[in-house]
Amino acid sequence: MKSIQGDLGFMSLKDLFGWGEGRQKTGTLKIFTEEVTKAFYFQEGKVIFLTSNRDGERIGEFLAKVGCLELGLIKTAITQSQQQGVPFTRFLLSERLLEPETLETLLNRLVTIALADAMAWRSGQFEFTSSLPPAIVNGPIKLRPSILVKQANRMLEQLEAEKPDQKQDLVRQIAQRMAKGDIDIPPMPDMLIRINECIRQDEPSAHEIMKIIMADQILTTKILKVANSAYYGLPAPVTSLQHAIVYMGFQAMVNVVTAYALNKIMVKNTEGMKDVLRHSLMCGFLAKKIGNTVRFDEEEAFVCGLLHDMGKTALLTLLADVEIPDETKNELVEEYHAQAGSLLAIKWNFPDMVRNAVRFHHQPSEAPQDHEAAEIVWLANNILHQPDQTAKHLEQCQYIATQKIDLDDLLAELETIEEAAGAII
Repeated sequence: MKSIQGDLGFMSLKDLFGWGEGRQKTGTLKIFTEEVTKAFYFQEGKVIFLTSNRDGERIGEFLAKVGCLELGLIKTAITQSQQQGVPFTRFLLSERLLEPETLETLLNRLVTIALADAMAWRSGQFEFTSSLPPAIVNGPIKLRPSILVKQANRMLEQLEAEKPDQKQDLVRQIAQRMAKGDIDIPPMPDMLIRINECIRQDEPSAHEIMKIIMADQILTTKILKVANSAYYGLPAPVTSLQHAIVYMGFQAMVNVVTAYALNKIMVKNTEGMKDVLRHSLMCGFLAKKIGNTVRFDEEEAFVCGLLHDMGKTALLTLLADVEIPDETKNELVEEYHAQAGSLLAIKWNFPDMVRNAVRFHHQPSEAPQDHEAAEIVWLANNILHQPDQTAKHLEQCQYIATQKIDLDDLLAELETIEEAAGAII
């Protein structure tokens, strides 16, 4: 008895079936993994039968499943064919339990299903022996291997096309979680809560704010770096936190602390997360400059710009452990980050104006109100992404007085804005 064996990764089922047909082989082609074993029986280059230990691929089960014969009758036929030593398929025909055309169609279908399943394996082994079990020899149905392979390929293509779209499924899940507000957004840091409480007092205490900030030496250092950056352009270096608060103002200080707090709470603070936050900070600083020019509250503009992409960090965290291509992940983040950012603004108790600007920073005209804030962020964001198209972006604005904006001065600010953002991240 001759035998060849090997790895399906080196000789595929398509090649094995072609070899069996081309060489007019008679024998048993067994393929197997740790859990599954199948055997395709060849006689003179044709497939005459199949056995398998996979559910649904046993011929008796298959005939019962498609409703051709009752299970009891099938079991009796199997027993009697074994007792008589004749192929089960031949017994079915001799007893006129099935017509030849019907039996061929059904066996063709079963072998195609089993072959398609095996062709999708990622690994497996094969063994071909030049012998057939006596109960298999001279079976009445003879199937061409090349046709079976083509049918199996078509079946795999159809199954692939019918698979649920992974991206659409994730989109639905994210949309549902968005609707429920069920997304992993951390609470506002304690430091921000305490500082905001001080700011809301009738007479805000600079001393109290300094005590809160000075408890974090890293934060204190970063604030001094921002205050001394070219962005603020102070005439003399700022060496104390008190002077920084005087020059920058209470709200500007809170905005820097907010950016710092955002960086610290990102549990999975990958470079991707840092890139998002760095861009968001630059957008905040640029929005502040634009806001000042068009007579819009510059600190509110800063917060809107700072938070406009914070939804990306929430979604990147949400999708961190999901095994999907990076391209799909990026598409989902782009599609839903504005909604996630809006949830962040709500959870951190920012005003409706901030939430609207964040939610509609790609479509300011769709905002129910606060169109100016949304458009300032839209403009700052687009300038950072496409500085060479700034003039075009200015022309597209509908809600802010862009004629007050000096194009050259605005572009000149980009370098100082990058320096200020770098002082925090």
